[in-house]
Amino acid sequence: MVATRPRVLIVPPEHVELTDAQMRFWASTTNQPGRDWPADDLEIAALLCRALARLERETHELDGEDSVIVSEKGAQMANPRLRIIGDLHAQIMKYRQDLRINDRGKNGERRDADKRRAATADLDSRFEAQESDDNLLAGMRFN
Repeated sequence: MVATRPRVLIVPPEHVELTDAQMRFWASTTNQPGRDWPADDLEIAALLCRALARLERETHELDGEDSVIVSEKGAQMANPRLRIIGDLHAQIMKYRQDLRINDRGKNGERRDADKRRAATADLDSRFEAQESDDNLLAGMRFN
C-alpha cells in the first residue's frame, strides 16, 4: 500500500471570478497529488480553466458548422473558428507548461526533449571517456 497525501479541495483566489462552466475544470486542474499551490499558480490555473471552458464552447459551436465556409464575396475560406480553437490549444499547452501539469508541460515538445536527452547522453559519454585519461592533474611520471 502506498501512502498518499489526502487531497484537499482548493478554491480559486478571492479576486478571481470563474463561471460555472469554468469551475467544472477547476477540480481536475488543481487536484494534483503532492502539489503545493502558490497564489500565482492558482491564478494561472484559473486562466487554464477559462481557456478550457472556451475551447469546449468553441469546439461545440464548430460541431454545427463546416470547416470551410463561403465569405460574403463568394470565396471559400477556412472557418475562422478553426484558428480560434488552435490558438486556445496553444494557450492551454502554455498554461500547463507554466504549471508543470503534464509531461509535455514539464519537458516541452517531445522532439525538443528528445534532442536535449540525446545531447546530454552525448556529453555524458564524452565526459566518461575523458575521465579515464584526462591528464589534468600534475603528477610524477615513471618511465
